[in-house]
Amino acid sequence: MKENRKSNKAINYQELLRPFNISIEDYTETVAVVRQLACALLQLTDKEVQEQAEKDENFGTQLYARIFARTSYIELEHELQATDFSSNLAMTGEKYPSLAADVITLLASRCKLRLTKSQYEKILRYYYLRLAVNQHLNLSRIKKAQDIVTSDIFDSFMLAGRIKEALNSSAAGKLLDIGTGAGIPGIILAILLPELTCDLLDTVRKKLAFLDFVCRDLQLPCNLLWQRVEDYAHSQARHSYNFVVARAVSSLPTLLEYSLPLVKIGSFCFCLKTTNEPELSAAKLRNLLGALSLPPAVYSLPPAAQANFPRQIMAYRQVASVASTYPRLHNLPRTRMLEIAQELS
Repeated sequence: MKENRKSNKAINYQELLRPFNISIEDYTETVAVVRQLACALLQLTDKEVQEQAEKDENFGTQLYARIFARTSYIELEHELQATDFSSNLAMTGEKYPSLAADVITLLASRCKLRLTKSQYEKILRYYYLRLAVNQHLNLSRIKKAQDIVTSDIFDSFMLAGRIKEALNSSAAGKLLDIGTGAGIPGIILAILLPELTCDLLDTVRKKLAFLDFVCRDLQLPCNLLWQRVEDYAHSQARHSYNFVVARAVSSLPTLLEYSLPLVKIGSFCFCLKTTNEPELSAAKLRNLLGALSLPPAVYSLPPAAQANFPRQIMAYRQVASVASTYPRLHNLPRTRMLEIAQELS
């Protein structure tokens, strides 16, 4: 009980309630109101919330992540309404329709994916939503309409094609997008591969608020996770995903230390990187983490893309459990990546 109380105090309940225009001084009453909101957002009874929390130690984290995302979503929605969001979206759609439509059609053919009308329209809608919202919120370093299509959406399609191949040898299941940011590749994968349950993880609340907005608008059943990946990898989510994907989050050795502990034994991890990044130190680390390297998929972006270097999808299959010491906490996979590589030499 003491641990739960300590954990509760770490959460700023007043901040959670502020967007709902609710102000309560009493701590116990504040917690009760937050629980009621959580039940409403997840459409569960209070008893069902308690039962699920007892079964899954990570349920509480997901619960509060949804509240944080929802409250940020309300703030974001107010901002967009104040700046005539619908007008911006219509203007964006009129300005860039042909480029996105043409590239999406070309990508579907190249990746051997048959798009339904609904999938095609949802991808275009995501494209327009991102352009409009990015005028008010820094979602990604990629801001130009052309680059969103020829880089972000292009990468997502190529990854979807690679996952589609892997699905032939793996039952459809759960996918985790680490450091999803503006929803790349997770949102596009959720549209293209509806047979997968997609979880989108990030540490930036405003970005998750945007993704909450997108998922509601496009009716995508994605789960939003507001948490550090190294903490998440030490929860019940460990070795539970059929596919873990990461794109340009960090160096390859760091990505593997974050990702592989979350991959189910016999399942896959895909990292999107450039071909000019060496895999030598990553190879030593992946052996330690119980993964086998698969042939990478190398491709080039369209000529219109800002980046002119080839891309590759690094693929790994998890064959053994990862030691409980990994991933290391306190940001060590990033700050001391070279140390572990030297120890393995």
